[in-house]
Amino acid sequence: IFYPGAETVKHNGWTKDIVRVHLGLDMNKDSALHCGNESISLENGEVLIFEDGEEHWAYNHGKYERTILLFDVLKKDIGLQ
Repeated sequence: IFYPGAETVKHNGWTKDIVRVHLGLDMNKDSALHCGNESISLENGEVLIFEDGEEHWAYNHGKYERTILLFDVLKKDIGLQ
């Protein structure tokens, strides 16, 4: 759960061997994940998959909570190199 006004610092995950999955559960249009040169806002039920080792950060500039289900998948387990 990301509360209104919350923002993470830019960071890289600990490895490029995983992809991180975000499933939007309770989203608002004023929240997003910034990865690379792109800022991505999810709708409820939408999925975002990105390489955790790449620089990314998230923010919630809205008035309501942003709730996602977050989990990691090893690239080798899904046939990615």
